[in-house]
Amino acid sequence: MAPRMAASGQRTAGRHGPREDAVPRRVLLRPRLALAVVLALGAAPAACAPGETGPGGDPTGDVVGPFGAPAGADLEVYVFDGGYGAEYTDTVVDLYHRGLPGSRVDVSAVQEIATQLQPRFVAGNPPDLVDNSGRPLEVTTLADAGQLTDLAPLLAAPSFDDPAVTVGETLVDGVVQAGTHDGTLLELRYVNTAYGLWYSRSLFDRHGWTVPTTWDELLALGEQAKAEGIALLAYPGQAMSYLADVFVALVGKQAGLGALEALDNLEPGAWRAPAVVAAFDALAGLRTRGLVLDGCEGLDHTQAQTAFVRGEALFYPAGSWLENEMRHVTPAGFEMAIAPVPLLDDDAALDAAALTVVPGEPFVVPARAANPAGAMEFLRAMLSREAAADFTRRTGVPTVVRGTTGDADLPALRTVTEAIDAGAQPQLRAWFRTWYEPLRTQVFATLGDVLAGRVTAQEAATTLQETADDVAADDAITKHTRR
Repeated sequence: MAPRMAASGQRTAGRHGPREDAVPRRVLLRPRLALAVVLALGAAPAACAPGETGPGGDPTGDVVGPFGAPAGADLEVYVFDGGYGAEYTDTVVDLYHRGLPGSRVDVSAVQEIATQLQPRFVAGNPPDLVDNSGRPLEVTTLADAGQLTDLAPLLAAPSFDDPAVTVGETLVDGVVQAGTHDGTLLELRYVNTAYGLWYSRSLFDRHGWTVPTTWDELLALGEQAKAEGIALLAYPGQAMSYLADVFVALVGKQAGLGALEALDNLEPGAWRAPAVVAAFDALAGLRTRGLVLDGCEGLDHTQAQTAFVRGEALFYPAGSWLENEMRHVTPAGFEMAIAPVPLLDDDAALDAAALTVVPGEPFVVPARAANPAGAMEFLRAMLSREAAADFTRRTGVPTVVRGTTGDADLPALRTVTEAIDAGAQPQLRAWFRTWYEPLRTQVFATLGDVLAGRVTAQEAATTLQETADDVAADDAITKHTRR
């Protein structure tokens, strides 16, 4: 899809697709996605330093802003056209043009980021800025090959609104860690995404139901809903990353963040830990009790969440993009709200209010970008109060810029903000899904088997431990450490 030569860029209709592709039942170990791309690229040139111009630099030599963005150079931006849409970039482009009025910004909004851009990385002519979401490029592979620009100068630069305050000082906790790969900040995560179980507040009020905080309470509620002809849970079997978020939260809340650290660090026996087996067993129990919406294994994310907003299931696991993504099909008065994943039992290490809150929507600047300084300036404009507030107003989702929810009066946004204030936990997540493709895909396949009743909890733990051990023993796979 060719970019539209205009500030607003080309838009395509679409919803927020699975963050990671669905996988077959049993996955054999293989090199990380796009390893051939790394071999083709070779060593990348260093990004331009502030005050310098890249290959597409302004021929007059005029530069603007803290990064020395060339005043007359084009800027090419690719964004993911998913649950947040792409219209928010209009405000960012306007802000960018305040300092660089003679530049041309081409924004392309697409749904298949990897499909569109991997050939350009191979050819050595990537765009200047990429929103690496949806079905993304393999960021770990690109990072290991030196194909991404260090974004530390962005955090040290003066903020768009107050030159006495750095960009980094305007951001919520967790942004740097979420975007850092082996000590270098390579991704700027823009959206402060909360992950949990979504439900209809009006439906709960109508039946007098209370949001459960423990697994036993969840099961009891499921039996009540079942009597009313409503499933307890809907999930997309063709996009198991959604259910994987629930699994990770169950393990982390029960055993503590150290259990997730052990999984990420490929520690021997980590997948056989009692909390891991218990989490698999809890999910398997939903099926054996008949509490899962029939046919979920064959549903994609759009089909599953459509069933949810139609009232066919009480809960749906997703991030805080859900309300905006489903706004055109959600019935009036649904009152979408988010709840933390319940505790497995009262001996859990974390509080019931603990909620996975992770900066998402990662933007990267390719090392071979023609205008990396312009890309950094565009990101600086994105992190302004005006752009952040506009994003939240359009999408109902908070950004990583502190205090910019503004006057947006959206029901789900209020519940997300309240849940974040009550128990935001940026470390309640797993990094192996980013670092190790064989392990990620096997987790998705195994979770599908657990929910379908093809394997027991113990068998699931054994399969994942074997996969993790294989990854740990494979010298061809770059290892990472979570601290």
